[in-house]
Amino acid sequence: MTAPTALAAAEGRLKPAAELAGSPGTAPGPHAATSRHSLEIDGDDRARGRWDTEPIVPRLYYMPRTRSSRVLWLLAELGAPCELTRLAPEERKSAEHLARHPLGRVPALELDDGTVVFESAAICLQLADLHPDAGVIPPLGSAERALVYQWVLFGMTELEAPLYRWVREGAEGSTDSPEHGRFAQSAAALESALEGREWLLGERFTVADVICASVLGSAHSRGLLADWPGLQAYVERGEARPAFIEAAAIANQPRS
Repeated sequence: MTAPTALAAAEGRLKPAAELAGSPGTAPGPHAATSRHSLEIDGDDRARGRWDTEPIVPRLYYMPRTRSSRVLWLLAELGAPCELTRLAPEERKSAEHLARHPLGRVPALELDDGTVVFESAAICLQLADLHPDAGVIPPLGSAERALVYQWVLFGMTELEAPLYRWVREGAEGSTDSPEHGRFAQSAAALESALEGREWLLGERFTVADVICASVLGSAHSRGLLADWPGLQAYVERGEARPAFIEAAAIANQPRS
């Protein structure tokens, strides 16, 4: 397995997770992840916290030029420390990785308690929940939260699924794919929803934009959004964000 690289997006650049965590014996900084915390009782019977281990941060197993890119983008938006382990293509089918993802795919996120989560949208939602102060997901139970769920699922089922079937059928020589019609209907609906808005929830950028803009970015890079200038502009706004640019430096590396 490739050696892990501990990276975190914070303050406009990628930084080692350890740098964000604070030195031993001190409480972690504002971007630090969960750490084991023990309490001691001093001579005045006052409880004081002691950070006596290295911070525990999630670990992302990824490959460049895959759906891992949207998770890397979100991590950069969050300013969240995360250890990155890049897999070689042949490692996806190893017994070790199949224990993380039964289909041998990426991304997969190992949480600080050892739980492994796969599916890029599920990973993004979990990371957004772990960092509520970043503001990329509204409060639980709010109407805005429901809209985030709506657009995340729309992006995965109504945009990504027909898009990749359309692309695959085109590569196989099909010139009349029914998936094109399905994608076109969904693209038109999303373009209409974005009319007069910068992002899906208005002025607020959320995890739903990470999902939908990343899916549409795949279409845009193939020249497939010519009929939807509003979606082209939406993708370009997303890809102009500093966090996207930072994440792309990792996500767009050659696979070999």
